[in-house]
Amino acid sequence: MVTRMSASFNSAAMAAAMFVTAASAPIQRLHAQNPTDQTLSQIDAGVVEGRLDDAANAARRFDSVPSESSVRSLARLANSFSKKGDLPAAAEFFSLAIEHHNRIATGLDDGDLSLPLHLAAISVFVKNNDTERVVSSLSAVAKSSHQLRENQRAAITKIAFQTGRDSLSTGKAALAKDAYRVAEELCDKADVPTAKLGQAWATVVDGGDPMAAAKELGEFVDQYPNHPDAAQATAVCARCLRQAGHDGDADQVLTDLVARFPDSNSAAEIAIGYAGSEPDELPDFIRRWLVDQTEQNKHTRWSAEVAGLALRIASHEGRVDTAMTLTRYLAETDNTGQTVADLLDRMPADHTEPLAAYLISPPTGFDVTEAAREAAARWAGRNQKWNMLAMAAGSESIDRLSAGRTIAVERLFAESLMQIGKTSDAAKWWNHLVDQRDSTDFATLLRCAESEIATGNDTGLAGQRIALARAAAGPNSKMAATLVDLLEAELAIRKSRFDEARSLLENVVRGVEIDTELRGRAQWLIGETRYLQNQFADAIDAYRSVEGVAPDSSWVAASMVQAGKSFEQLGRTREAAVCYGNLLARFADSPHADSARRRMAAISPSQQPSNSRSIRR
Repeated sequence: MVTRMSASFNSAAMAAAMFVTAASAPIQRLHAQNPTDQTLSQIDAGVVEGRLDDAANAARRFDSVPSESSVRSLARLANSFSKKGDLPAAAEFFSLAIEHHNRIATGLDDGDLSLPLHLAAISVFVKNNDTERVVSSLSAVAKSSHQLRENQRAAITKIAFQTGRDSLSTGKAALAKDAYRVAEELCDKADVPTAKLGQAWATVVDGGDPMAAAKELGEFVDQYPNHPDAAQATAVCARCLRQAGHDGDADQVLTDLVARFPDSNSAAEIAIGYAGSEPDELPDFIRRWLVDQTEQNKHTRWSAEVAGLALRIASHEGRVDTAMTLTRYLAETDNTGQTVADLLDRMPADHTEPLAAYLISPPTGFDVTEAAREAAARWAGRNQKWNMLAMAAGSESIDRLSAGRTIAVERLFAESLMQIGKTSDAAKWWNHLVDQRDSTDFATLLRCAESEIATGNDTGLAGQRIALARAAAGPNSKMAATLVDLLEAELAIRKSRFDEARSLLENVVRGVEIDTELRGRAQWLIGETRYLQNQFADAIDAYRSVEGVAPDSSWVAASMVQAGKSFEQLGRTREAAVCYGNLLARFADSPHADSARRRMAAISPSQQPSNSRSIRR
């Protein structure tokens, strides 16, 4: 407060100087007529001679009846301390001078004494951040306002407004109210609304009577509807009414607010308050306001949160053009991705997919923030919308970065292509992430190695990718090391190095602390190595061991199919049919069931088991 108001002290300081620099001769004559009052003589002598500590001690011992002389002597002492820069002492003795003055003021025509005293004291109280005394002196000055010169009135008014604001910000509602009352008495007509509003805010901050606050705010808005803070005052009025239990009146006030101040920030803040509601739960006035503002092209000042709420309304009501306008705006303004994520989780499916597709693969010339595009891509990944992501990947040039395309989005593109079986295309994206985007995280390196192995185009490159993944896994992650071992085993199988592959796989199978799904896969791959070497009997044993290693894994069904194929290779079609039949009985919904049905149908009926018991055995 001191820095902001230093320019306002000049007029008050001038008054102080006029008050405290009276000639010494009248002082001496005054005391000479009252020789018993030695204390005042000691105070005045100390001030004149610069012995302020002696003067202060004398003032503190003063126990005589207060008089106009004691007021003046104490004020001179206070001013001397102020000039010295000792604000606490200056405030102390100005307060004592005011106390003396108040005790002799009854029946005294003291206009010539009160006004300069308080003007001088205010400048010290303000510098000393003594708000309570500032307000008290402001009120005293207001009583003699007719004696103020114009520059003094302006300075005191400025102090009153600033004191009111500072008191509000620190929760001192009563002081704020008194300061704004003084401001209202002294200010120009143009500033009266601000002073009145300050008093209303003080009633709100006080919190003791929300109905009184609502009444003051309502009267202010009715009297000054064009004031810059009228919309905010209306919103707070509604809040106070709700606190007082008048919900119906509060709703009416909010309805009036968006009608009278549709372009205000307060109207947008009211809309945000309904962001968690479903479209059909919103009040009519909010729905109308959201749509009308968009159609009037006034949505461009909204936050992403308000735009998201409006988009839900437009989609719910089938307003296609309005929805597209809001979608484009949201794509350009959601810098956190939170609004997009919330929208996609809350909107009906027939609305979410078009929105997600637009954000993941925006039309040419449309901008989208990185956060918005990534939020949409993550939503698609969580909900396994792999075709949507794959289509977006297919429309992109890997080497030309498009708007909002982050590394996370590119990972999801690569993963979607893996998920739908486009392994070669996926490998291009994974390699781009490693080579061009410098991705060094284990998950990306592992997936890159996996895609290279799956394509089979360059086993040397696949080996390099595995080495990078193993280095990224580090020495302390057993799970990561196991995943790399599995990939290295697959690469060894592709190179027909079956003994090397089995050695790696057997280590995985023996790791009892390893996830059973991975152990089941490793055991299944051991069977694959035997099958590829035409060691069908050993393959059957390996496949049958999958269930013992990982009884609840998805590899059990896969092992039954492969065991059946191995039996067929040995010409033991009856046993093959048993394998297929057991699979169909136990895993009818498995992805391997169709293969089992086809192979079983190809086996001669005479070679199939004679009853269901043998099939289930």
